[in-house]
Amino acid sequence: MQDGQHKWRRVEQRDVLNGIWRVSQVTAQSVTIDTGNDCEPSRWQWQRQGEANEAVDSHRADDRNT
Repeated sequence: MQDGQHKWRRVEQRDVLNGIWRVSQVTAQSVTIDTGNDCEPSRWQWQRQGEANEAVDSHRADDRNT
């Protein structure tokens, strides 16, 4: 997924983003993020678009390199 600074990040299930959002599901077609009870909506889902591109940044959301 792309972060707020337009860098592509790899995420895995159970990763925590911005210290509060949790990656609840990753499939070949989508990524689902639980934002918590205080957010509306409490869950976001992004659908995959276009071709996979392994040449983009391979940094994980927690800044560990893959």
